[in-house]
Amino acid sequence: YGMVAPAGKGGWLKVGVLVGVRAESESSWSVGIVRRIKGDALQQFRIGLQVIAKTPIPVNLSLADGGAKSENALLMAPTPLPNGDLDLVARRDIFGGNVQLEGMYGSPPVTVALEPADAIESGDDFDWLRLKASEREEQVSLMSLKLDLSGR
Repeated sequence: YGMVAPAGKGGWLKVGVLVGVRAESESSWSVGIVRRIKGDALQQFRIGLQVIAKTPIPVNLSLADGGAKSENALLMAPTPLPNGDLDLVARRDIFGGNVQLEGMYGSPPVTVALEPADAIESGDDFDWLRLKASEREEQVSLMSLKLDLSGR
């Protein structure tokens, strides 16, 4: 995908930045990563984007031990991929290292257990993670998530 930032409006952009994008004809927002930027003589920026989620799902993550701190993140799709993986984008180094997290999303809430599978990409301010997802038998409004980001 591509877009043009008017003169004076794109100075904060750089390759690798996570952005929310919406076409003029669309009502919902997508998640993308800036891949290319080229300035022109009119001081506009032509921007190449990789859309990584057309319909992201907000999720609230917190420490499983009951800590009060919580963080927002985005699930890239409402259901796992055919192989059971689930992608998530979160603030870089969310909660730091190897911690047990819980998250709440959806209405009615969907519950999945998640195990770390891969760190797909990290930007200055985000991590794009692939996690193994499996349905849990009990119907509660939390999903369990264990991340090991310390090995990067």
